[in-house]
Amino acid sequence: MILTTTSIAFILLSLGLAFCGWEFWRVSCRTEHDSGEQTNWLVTFYFIFFAVQNSILGVGTLFFADNPRFLFWVLIATDLFLIVPCIIGIFAVYHIFFPKRSSYPLIVLSGVLAIAGLIVGLVALPQPFMTPQNGIDWNMPFSLSLIMFYLLFISIGTSFYIFLRLFRLARNREIRLFSLVMVIVASIGLVDSFVRFILLHGVDYSIRTNLYDIGVSLIGIIFILFFVFWPYIQERLRRV
Repeated sequence: MILTTTSIAFILLSLGLAFCGWEFWRVSCRTEHDSGEQTNWLVTFYFIFFAVQNSILGVGTLFFADNPRFLFWVLIATDLFLIVPCIIGIFAVYHIFFPKRSSYPLIVLSGVLAIAGLIVGLVALPQPFMTPQNGIDWNMPFSLSLIMFYLLFISIGTSFYIFLRLFRLARNREIRLFSLVMVIVASIGLVDSFVRFILLHGVDYSIRTNLYDIGVSLIGIIFILFFVFWPYIQERLRRV
């Protein structure tokens, strides 16, 4: 077991996403038989499955940091599992904002991308490795890196869209603040993914790995701190 910057980053992020899923689960339980019950449960499962997907990366890079073969299968597993929050996120967006339109074309596209990522991964057989800075570089060909970015763009982008619309429509200060934080976190995730998988793909692996781990860690820390202090923030807002 080797504690790498990548394992720390993704464990922090998975914990932060789990906190978020827990908060929505509590809200879902309180709104049973309410018109927003299905929406709350969709968002709950979105964050829970995203937490699981990131925990695979966190635990995998913690226990197999010095084993390229196992790291390869961790990469393949995360590519496949990423389709779950993708599908839930897409379905949630259409359920909330476009109930009369079909979400299946975008869901099918996400499935095709995940399968394409699996095929490219199995053909290219990338060999992830631990960098001198104690991070994990996935050593992916650009085609696989591009597919991973598209999947992350769809999955994170659904959260960004949902909470941006909610921020603009809500009149309640608690909901607006909550939505704003979610939009900021999603924005960091989108930028961090673009920088790592597209912009810096051909750059020295130490730079792209360090920047990506820092971005992922930042998102996890924001999530954790926000949800730890959220009850106090809510109480303070209600008094104003």
